[in-house]
Amino acid sequence: MRSPSVPPTSGRWGLQAVGVSALLAAPIVAVTYPPLTDLPQQVAQMHLLEQTLAGDARFEVQWWHPNKLAYLPIALGWLVGGGLWAAKVVATTIVVAWTVALHALAAARGRSLTAAALASTLVWNHATYWGLLTFQLGFPLFVAWMLALDRETEARPEQRAGEARGSWRQAAMLMVLALGLYSAHVFWLAAALAWAAVDAVRRRLAPRVLALRALAAAPALLLVAAWYPTLDRSGFVSDVTFGHGLLERL
Repeated sequence: MRSPSVPPTSGRWGLQAVGVSALLAAPIVAVTYPPLTDLPQQVAQMHLLEQTLAGDARFEVQWWHPNKLAYLPIALGWLVGGGLWAAKVVATTIVVAWTVALHALAAARGRSLTAAALASTLVWNHATYWGLLTFQLGFPLFVAWMLALDRETEARPEQRAGEARGSWRQAAMLMVLALGLYSAHVFWLAAALAWAAVDAVRRRLAPRVLALRALAAAPALLLVAAWYPTLDRSGFVSDVTFGHGLLERL
């Protein structure tokens, strides 16, 4: 959709993001328990966590392993009001995070308010209904990563984009986002690094900016290097099997 002749103000963007978030979260509030497939077993991890912290030696908490981000809003809801609250808090967090991220992206790219509202409805997709909670929280972080790369390479009027000089503050922001993407899902981290590489080639960035980007990604990559051997030793296998060929599926 084309942008309006007069771009909407930041206040209008914020007001619409709040309104769309409320509308998309209404189904979560209206039911006793959001009908997301894996949500009950995700919430049940809080009970196991309490047992483990109480000294139950049957379980082990893998604090620094990836794919754990959704347990933060789950834990908050659990502490406030138990399992029912935990389910609603994490589902609402996903809806609000998607809506805010897409409105921020639309505003930065010069899209319309209508386009942002329509795109926000896509939060209710098959991955959300399956209850892939942590993976779904990775998308807003990926959008934040994209926008942070744009701000990092914004040049002064007298500079070309490739001559923009990154700063340590920007590198610290990217480092936090990279760790957040790791905690959401390693695939989101991989996608973010791939996007950064494409962006660097497209903008022909200066060596300083490239070095700061590499430094920002280093802690997350070190965590991946330390985590992956533990996954391999666990013997966990998840083969993908298709009953039909590619052309048949298409």
